[in-house]
Amino acid sequence: MPPSRGSAILLRVGVALGLCASQGAFWSAWSQVPPPEPIPTTYFGLHIHRAAPTTRSPQTAVWPTVGFAEWRLWDASVAWPDLEPSRGDWHFDVLDRDVALADSHHVDILLPLALSPTWASARPQERSGYGPGNAAEPRDLADWRAYVRVVATRYRGRMRYYEIWNEPNLRQFFTGDVARMLTLVAIADTIIKGIDSANVLVSPSATTYSGLRWLDAFLAAGGGRYVDVLGYHFYVSPQPPEAMRALMDSVRSIRTRHELDKKPLWNTETGWFIANHQTLVAPVGTGNDFRSKVLTDSEASAYVARALTIGWAHDVKRFYWYAWDNPLMGLTEADGQTPKAPAVGYQVIRNWLTGRRMVSCAPDSSGTWITELAPASGAHEWVVWRPQGVGLFLGLPSLAVTYLRALSGVQRALTPAELRGGVLVGPIPILLTARAYEVTCSHR
Repeated sequence: MPPSRGSAILLRVGVALGLCASQGAFWSAWSQVPPPEPIPTTYFGLHIHRAAPTTRSPQTAVWPTVGFAEWRLWDASVAWPDLEPSRGDWHFDVLDRDVALADSHHVDILLPLALSPTWASARPQERSGYGPGNAAEPRDLADWRAYVRVVATRYRGRMRYYEIWNEPNLRQFFTGDVARMLTLVAIADTIIKGIDSANVLVSPSATTYSGLRWLDAFLAAGGGRYVDVLGYHFYVSPQPPEAMRALMDSVRSIRTRHELDKKPLWNTETGWFIANHQTLVAPVGTGNDFRSKVLTDSEASAYVARALTIGWAHDVKRFYWYAWDNPLMGLTEADGQTPKAPAVGYQVIRNWLTGRRMVSCAPDSSGTWITELAPASGAHEWVVWRPQGVGLFLGLPSLAVTYLRALSGVQRALTPAELRGGVLVGPIPILLTARAYEVTCSHR
């Protein structure tokens, strides 16, 4: 693919909002070619924990005010211990309500089949991130077969997407080995596809750099034969979203090494700690501890937009944000009722990306990220941000743009001075376009 028109853009750095004389180099060659198809609505997913009332969380969250098409049911009180707290004693009230909500809002569910109930656990007294024994594999595979079959049969035709376990490289979630997980995946594949051949099975989603070795071992053992989609959790906190690209490249390299490039890659969970205004979200730890950074409203809005943009550029076909209503990592306040600023950022970046073909997305030699979008008709548009701080972005005449849209949803015409001398950009992405957008309240 030839370089886009953006390759002639220059950037000068603004220091304390003043200009210095140094000038950046020409835009570097693309390091990644995005998928050729337009970005679909199905790219945008969320976690909602409290859509239906439970004993632990009787107050439900407000249904998301942002547009999304995919819903992953993790930390939603519908894992195996919730559904079958004792053998044969099934509790489907919460999951039934979730499925009904998804039907009414035309949203697809991704259901992780995960966590052994204490009664079914191979190590029932072992500690886990949830209840005793939950991280161990099931003691008797007949119990696993029954669980998978009952769930897939009950929701046949209404729920097509299933994922096996959660973050199996972390001992708080799984203490078995790759061979045991492979057995669980193979059994689930046979049962789920036998019930409905249209069902889709997502691989166990490992996470962070420590998960690369686990994924490689799983695929080396033949795991790719049993799954339709490769799942991964691209957590990089406390680093910014740009750090995801190296992890995504590593996962894609493993996929290629095992000759599985035709399997789509889904990011089934990613997020950061986000400050609340009604309750305290306190940092924990220092350095590279996942919990050591708590994002402000503006940081969180920027991270949401940048993460979603970078994900598609690196061949991620679905991206499930964690989470809508999490008390520490939510797009709402801890009450699940009050959307925060990053919820607006999620909706706006979805509007910018949906239906466009991403031509290119990469940083230039100065670190400014430039994403070229091709709408179905009309002039190309550009999403631009500068993670390291505010700077002056030049070359607007080369782009033939006349409007600037902020991630807050506000739009304005570019001034003659900006068209001649450049526009300030910073960590929060902006959209540069040749047309004014109509204001819409649609979230679908």
